[in-house]
Amino acid sequence: MQREPKKSETLEVRLAHEAKQAFMAKAANEGQSASEVVRSLVVHYLAASSCPADQSSTQPVNLKRVDLAIVAQLAVSLVGYGLAAGFLMLAASKPFIPSQVGVWKIPDPSDPLTFSVGRLSAPGAQELLGWWIIPISLILTLITGYVSWRVGAPGIRVLRQYRTR
Repeated sequence: MQREPKKSETLEVRLAHEAKQAFMAKAANEGQSASEVVRSLVVHYLAASSCPADQSSTQPVNLKRVDLAIVAQLAVSLVGYGLAAGFLMLAASKPFIPSQVGVWKIPDPSDPLTFSVGRLSAPGAQELLGWWIIPISLILTLITGYVSWRVGAPGIRVLRQYRTR
């Protein structure tokens, strides 16, 4: 009676302690787990050799897909940085032109939920946040800046790796 193959297997490797620590640190610094690095090495090794192993589970990495993912990641990050800059400009301009900067409810008979954020000089518009726009904008600046950094940092690390190759 033959057992079905497992979905995944384990591989135990003996390394010197210093080599293991350096490997783990480098993998973590590059935003990957040690297992991800080893799996990638095995996939590349099998793809480069004429190994008769089943290639269905060991496809080589599609660099076009990786590049597209990096570009998308960096684009989302740049949009986030743009939003953070906009929130910062909103908070910085409120003290200089307080009657024109804020969050406004615009009277519109066809749509009662018409709002505007930023600089506005519409007659009859009602400002909703007043001076609270400054701390709220600064908090939103920090949040969007941090999220943008977290989204973009792995893509930048990958681009640095490509540049050093």
